[in-house]
Amino acid sequence: MFNFLKPTGNSGPGLKIIIVGCGKVGTTLIERLSKEGHDITVIDMNEATEKAVSGEFAPDIVMACTPAAGDTVDKDTQVTLTVCGGEAVVPNLVMKPLAEAEETVTNSQLTLSGTLNYVDTDTPTMHGLVASQTPEADSRVVLQSAVSVNLYRCPSEVRKQEIQVTVPESDKEVMVKVTLQAEGSTMEWVYVTYPCGVDIGRVQKVTLELPDDRNYVCMIYLDGVLDKRIEMEGV
Repeated sequence: MFNFLKPTGNSGPGLKIIIVGCGKVGTTLIERLSKEGHDITVIDMNEATEKAVSGEFAPDIVMACTPAAGDTVDKDTQVTLTVCGGEAVVPNLVMKPLAEAEETVTNSQLTLSGTLNYVDTDTPTMHGLVASQTPEADSRVVLQSAVSVNLYRCPSEVRKQEIQVTVPESDKEVMVKVTLQAEGSTMEWVYVTYPCGVDIGRVQKVTLELPDDRNYVCMIYLDGVLDKRIEMEGV
């Protein structure tokens, strides 16, 4: 993670300084140099430490960089930074249908994590509702942070759809990823990811459990490349 700290002093234009590590020595340097009017960029592996040093969720937090940290690149390679502009309050998603939870999170300038998790229940009317969420409602987080949810799953209400995954013959392992996307939604849920080795069948059946009654598109990726789209009508 990276944080940019604005100068707090009035000594005029200063230097642009990068400090790696927000320990005792780093924090002392940050306080002193910032007061002297320098622009400070803080780099620390611990996100919580950065927030404590810079003021929680101050604007201009760099959320990601491309190429990724640790990558070996050529000299003068361009680095692209994704910068956050502030913070958001996590809405309460508990007991909301998945479709409503998706819309609520989007309107809050947040995202849902791409994996569906379930909690079993014997109550049919609770099927497909959000059982719990992380972070909790009313937490303050950086804009576009991911919120993960667990959905109630009632076995008697589960909507199943069988698909066939065909992997071309190859002398190497192929990574298979199956995702689901509801009609009208921008959220693509990762249903399953698994390696298809050379020593197992290249034609496999996968039984999907759809999270609600909406129309869905199932997408099958082989080694990251879209291989097939399957439309599934709602009920």
